Formats: sequence, structure tokens, C-alpha cells
Amino acid sequence: MQFSLKTKYIVRSVTLMAVLMFLFGCWKNNKNSADVYRGIKKYGIERGIIKYAVTGKPWGKEVLYFDRWGMREVRNSVRHVKIGSIESVLHHREIRINDQIININLDANTVMQSYDEILHKLTKSEHWQEFKKRELSTELIKAFGAKQEGEKTVLGKTCKLLNLNKLLTRFCLWHGVPLYISVQFWPFSYEMTATSIDDKALIDEKIFQLPKNVKSGQAFSLDTRVKSLLELAKTESPKRSKLDF
Repeated sequence: MQFSLKTKYIVRSVTLMAVLMFLFGCWKNNKNSADVYRGIKKYGIERGIIKYAVTGKPWGKEVLYFDRWGMREVRNSVRHVKIGSIESVLHHREIRINDQIININLDANTVMQSYDEILHKLTKSEHWQEFKKRELSTELIKAFGAKQEGEKTVLGKTCKLLNLNKLLTRFCLWHGVPLYISVQFWPFSYEMTATSIDDKALIDEKIFQLPKNVKSGQAFSLDTRVKSLLELAKTESPKRSKLDF
């Protein structure tokens, strides 16, 4: 069977999903009550827009939008993938609210719902109340085996440099927000570096809207669970700045 370039790239991405756990989740349908996450801070910054440049293989750009201390966030990404003489451009959007995730393939106009299994399990831990007092993003990466190896400065911000040596991945976190990621884990070899930080911005509500004519993906159909999640995204949200991507 002959697979397309995009299919090969998606299949190989599965391994990296385990590495970048705060960016991806597991394909299961489950969720906690919103009350479980009340008062939780994924990041030590209440809201912001971070733009990134991605260099290496693949290369491209990414924008992170977040508020509610990172418990509601959106990632827009563009990746250029080249295998041999064939190059493809992939456009993706990920919406996260607490432990719930909506992944949108903007090229195929399909959507899949999942949830962050690691975060979900953490809420069941006897140490959950203690974790609630910390930057959840940093604690999740440490729980996966990353060790702090010093500091790094990105855009004038001093970051904690964490090394997940067994998977050849390094993270630079500023108040839990990733400003730099280095991945040398086959088939990936790239760096993602923040190029601008706006920690006062408010996210345009339009970014939480599904594309027109969106279709169900392979994991879950677009049903009331996804629609309810999008409705949750709109609650208690002031008028926001213009969408930039």
C-alpha cells in the first residue's frame, strides 16, 4: 500500500506526541468536571500570545494563545515537511480547555476530540492538591523524567532549561510557558523559538470557532461533546483582540 506524504508524517508524529505531552493528548473520550480545575494554573502567566519560528525538519511557524492561566489555549501551526523532492505544507489548530482537546486539520477540514490522559490521571492522584499550588506545565514535564540543567534567556526572559535526555528533547519554560523547544528525535530535528511575547493580549473569540463545513475525524464524530466544549470556551470571556495568524 502506498501512503501519501501527509499520512507518513502524521504516523511518525505519534511518537513525538508522547514527548510533547503538554501539546498533545491521548485518543480517548473522557473528562473531568470543570470544578476539578477551578483555581488551577498551567502557567504562571494569566494570558498571552506567543509567536514562534520553527527551524529544521520540519520548519514553519506557530502561535500560542492562552488565557485563564493556560487552562484555555489555542495553538495554530504551519509545518513544511520535505521528504526527498516532495514538499508538503500542513496547517493545524489545537484547542485545549482543561483536560479536553479539539484537534483540527485545517487542510482536510476535519476535527477530532481527545483528552489529556496524563492531566486527567493527575487529578486522581493523592498529590493533586499539592500540584494545584504549582505551575502545572513544568510539573508535568518533570513527571515525565525531565531534569533541569540550568537557564536560558529568550527575548529577555529567563527560562528554566529542562532536558528530557532519553528522548533527546529540551524545553525552555518561562513561568511554565514554552519559549524554546529543541527536538532531536528521529524523524524530527528542529528548534522552535519564541519570536514575540505579548502577555497582556486577550484572545479573539473567533479562534474557538470550528472551520466551515468541518467534518468528523477518524477518532470521534462531531457531536454534542465537541459543541459543548466550544460553548464552554465562550463562557466568562470578554471582548478580545483581533485574531492574528
